[in-house]
Amino acid sequence: MGQAVAKVVTLSLVGLVAARTGPWAAKARKPIEVPNCTTAVAAAVARPSACVPDGWVVLSMTNTHHAPLQRLQYERVAHLGCFMTRVVSLCYGSVPDAFGACVYGPHVIASDYRRSQYVSLNWAKWPFFLDAFRAARHLLWIEADVLIMRNPFEMLLAGGEREKTLGDAIRYQGERAPCDAYPSSPVVQCGAGWVQHEEPLNCGQLVINSPHLAQTIYDARPDNFTNGAFSQQHYANVHKVKHAHSPHA
Repeated sequence: MGQAVAKVVTLSLVGLVAARTGPWAAKARKPIEVPNCTTAVAAAVARPSACVPDGWVVLSMTNTHHAPLQRLQYERVAHLGCFMTRVVSLCYGSVPDAFGACVYGPHVIASDYRRSQYVSLNWAKWPFFLDAFRAARHLLWIEADVLIMRNPFEMLLAGGEREKTLGDAIRYQGERAPCDAYPSSPVVQCGAGWVQHEEPLNCGQLVINSPHLAQTIYDARPDNFTNGAFSQQHYANVHKVKHAHSPHA
C-alpha cells in the first residue's frame, strides 16, 4: 500500500511539473470577459432577509459545462427564499436563471484542470468580487462544485466564528496536509514534510470583507494565463498573510 501511495504521489508531482514545463506550458489565453454585477448585487443586498445578515451577498459562478451541478449545489437550500434572494451568480453561456440572480457573460469553453481556460475562469472571480464590493460590505463566495447542505451563515456567525467572519479580511476553506486531516488513515503514509500544507487557503469557499485585499490579489495577476501558470489561489495564499485571515469551520 505504501508503495502504491508513493507511486501516486510521484506521478502527481511529475504531472504537475510537466504542466509547468512541458510543450503546452506556454500556451496563453487572454482574460475572459467579466460582466459587471454591481446592479444585481445592489438589488440582492436591498432585499430583506431573515437568514442572511444585512450587507451580505452570496456569490457563485457557472457555465454550460458546470450548469448540471447547480441543481445539486442548491438542492438542500432552494426552499430557503431568505437565502436564495441574496445569491448572485456569473452565468457564462446558456445557463438557466433558476437559482438566485444570473449576470450573463459570453460562452466559455470547458475549464479542464490546469489548462489556460481553467486558470482564466478562476481569475474571473476577483473582478466579480470588486464589482460586488461596490454594493455589498461582505461577500460569501461558493464555487460551483460545492454542495450547500444548509444555510452557511448558521455556522459562520455561531459562537467564536462570528468575530472572525465579520472582522477578518478573508476566511477560507482550509487545506490540511494528509497526516493532519486523516491521522488514522491506512492509505495516507505520513512522513516528514506532510505536517503543514504550503498553501492552506482553498478558494472553493471564501468570506471576503476587504476590497483592498481583493484588489491586491487581482493586481498580482499575469498579463496572460498559460497552461503552466500558478492559479489565482496561489496569489491569494501569498497576499493573505499581510491581512487578518483564518480558515472557517
